[in-house]
Amino acid sequence: MTPRAQIVHQVTGRVRMVVKSRRRNEEYFESVREQLSALEGVEGVKVNQVTGSVTVSHPDTPYSEIVTGLGSTGLFEIGGTEEEAVNLLTPFRAKVGRIDHAIARGTWGVLNLRTLTLAGAVGFSIRQYKRGKILGPAVMMVWTAADMLVHLVPDKTTED
Repeated sequence: MTPRAQIVHQVTGRVRMVVKSRRRNEEYFESVREQLSALEGVEGVKVNQVTGSVTVSHPDTPYSEIVTGLGSTGLFEIGGTEEEAVNLLTPFRAKVGRIDHAIARGTWGVLNLRTLTLAGAVGFSIRQYKRGKILGPAVMMVWTAADMLVHLVPDKTTED
């Protein structure tokens, strides 16, 4: 029986799937690595036999072409479509949005998550500077804070 590979994550240029029924099968996953690496458009294949995970990098090839190629190998049947692929950022973004809204509501619109993050980045950069760690961490924190500040200030040229 052909094992089923469930797509668990997909972003532009990379797809990760799990073949649960073949976990810990070193021979199978070595075969998967070899055969998928030979597919046109595949730049890299990482396998983890312990978890049954297969990650395929395809930076210049559309997802639909890669999935067709993966299915044609006969190594596994692919379950999960592009629409079903898990987008891990969606729940995270929703939670961050709720936190941001709660902060703004709790401070009567004076603060939001971005301003607090900016203040934290500046605070950490000052702390690193005082500890004598200027070149690496302090400079990076100042750079991050400056980048956040640029995104904080609205662009007046686009307003009506």
